[in-house]
Amino acid sequence: MTTAAPITACLLHADYHAMGQECWDVTLDWFFAHQEKPVDAQRVGYQGAVERRILDGLRPAAQGATS
Repeated sequence: MTTAAPITACLLHADYHAMGQECWDVTLDWFFAHQEKPVDAQRVGYQGAVERRILDGLRPAAQGATS
């Protein structure tokens, strides 16, 4: 029996999905750029960055709906 890849927060695609190599490259780059922070703070910061990109992607759709 094979197991499915875990669903993970992806900064590249601003989504949650089973990530490929390109996704992991962006994730590792983000963590490398923030390595001065404690690991827990890095995790929270990465999650926040993904969520911000998701929300930023929703903003144009919401603004168009009110026009």
